[in-house]
Formats: sequence, C-alpha cells, structure tokens
Amino acid sequence: MASLLRVDPPTELVFNGPFTEVSEKKIHLANVSDSDVCFKVKTTAPRRYCVRPNNGIIETGKEQDVLVLLQPFEYDPQDRNKHKFMVQCMQLTPEEKANYGSNTEPLFKDVEKSNPERILDTKLKCTFQVEAKNGQGTDRSAVGATGSLSEMQRLETEVSQLRQELSKSKEDNARLSQSNATLQLELSQKADLSTNAKAPGGSKSSVATIILILLALTCGAALGIWCAPMVSGEL
Repeated sequence: MASLLRVDPPTELVFNGPFTEVSEKKIHLANVSDSDVCFKVKTTAPRRYCVRPNNGIIETGKEQDVLVLLQPFEYDPQDRNKHKFMVQCMQLTPEEKANYGSNTEPLFKDVEKSNPERILDTKLKCTFQVEAKNGQGTDRSAVGATGSLSEMQRLETEVSQLRQELSKSKEDNARLSQSNATLQLELSQKADLSTNAKAPGGSKSSVATIILILLALTCGAALGIWCAPMVSGEL
C-alpha cells in the first residue's frame, strides 16, 4: 500500500482505559500516489466500534482522517489484541468516480468479485492499555484479571448451590410422591374393609327377616288348624 496510501499509525491502534466512556482514535491516511485513491476501513468487531468515514476518496496529494470510536464496555484482559482493523485501498479511475461518486462501498464489492488483485490492504491490531495505579507500576489489567477470576469463582459457587438445591427439591418431591401413594393404598384398603364389614351384616338381616316370616306363617297355620274344629263344633 506504500505506493498508494500512507497509514498512520501503521500497525497498531492503542486505546487507553478506563473504558467507561467512548474512547477515540484516529487513522491518518495520506494519498502518496499520482492518482485518486478510494479507501475502505473494516473491523473484526463492527458492534464494538464506530468508524467515520468508513469509505471515501482521497485525491492526489490530499489527506484524510478516519475517526475510530470504541464504545464503552466492561474491560476484560482476555480481549487484548483480538480486535483488528484493515484499511483497503485501490486506484480510482475517472469512470468509476463518475459512476459511484463518493460512496465507494459498492465499488469495493464489485471489484472484490471481478478483480480482487487491485485491492491493497494494511492491517492494524487493537491494544487495550490500562493506567498504572498510585504511581507504583501496578497494571490495572492485573487487577481486572483478579476481579474477573473472583467473579468466575462466585458464579461457579452459585451454580453449585443451585444444583444442590435442585437435587434436594427432587428428593423432597420423590418422598412426597411416595407418601401420597402410601396414603392412597391405605385409603383403598380401609374402603375394602368397610365394604366387607357391611356385606355380612346385610346378609344376616335378610336371613333373620326370612326366618321371622316363616315363623309367622307357621304360627298362622297352626292357629288355623286349632281354631277350625272349635268353630265347626259351635255351629
């Protein structure tokens, strides 16, 4: 890219913490070629950064500042050196300038498909730095790492407690289910005993009634037999 654009900084964007507010950096682009150059800026973390402008045209001998805004976030030392930027550029023909205007985003897409060799690029990595504390050279990234570790341990402890509570709840539920089944069995047995107890009583009552009826009939017949002669004699 040295023959088209000079990029400053050339290899790295350094953001200084704390990251509780928007952090701002600039990428300075200078056209060092003898023709117009179009550029495009890409990042591996588009949700974390705002880039203005992210594409455009730089005429011969002109310069352009690209503003990179890092959005506020909770700093994690593990994020260092993972985010990257790439500045792409290529020579711009008069026809392309007339057809695409100042928005070169569609032009880059078309050239990437038809002739990607035209596109040159420069890669920049992102580095997050934190201040020393109390002038003692204490890197706050180390503090952040300790805080992150403590937070992880706390979460693991909470997860373990939740698992124990869930296991206890399952055991309690199993005991309640067993108790319910036992109660239902006892109620069923008592109902059977009650039914069996009533059935013989009913039979005895029926037998006694039949016996009384038979005795009444027998007595009636006997009285009839004895009373008949007496009536007959009187007549």
